[in-house]
Amino acid sequence: MGDESQGFHMNSGAWSVPLPTRVNTAEGHPRRIGVEIEMIGLDVSEVSRIVATHFGGEVKEDTPYEHSIRGDD
Repeated sequence: MGDESQGFHMNSGAWSVPLPTRVNTAEGHPRRIGVEIEMIGLDVSEVSRIVATHFGGEVKEDTPYEHSIRGDD
């Protein structure tokens, strides 16, 4: 069963990420997040491409083992 407080809406089957209580930094800038994913079977280039295609954005290869997806600034 879905939990509305966590952002999953059972009726629609959709996931929406709830916003944190504080959306801006102390300086008034939008807060940012980072996500680290560890897995076996797909290389980082392939995963980056899939994420960028699904969510939108451009892949930036920071290092061979670290990529960034850049979207709305």
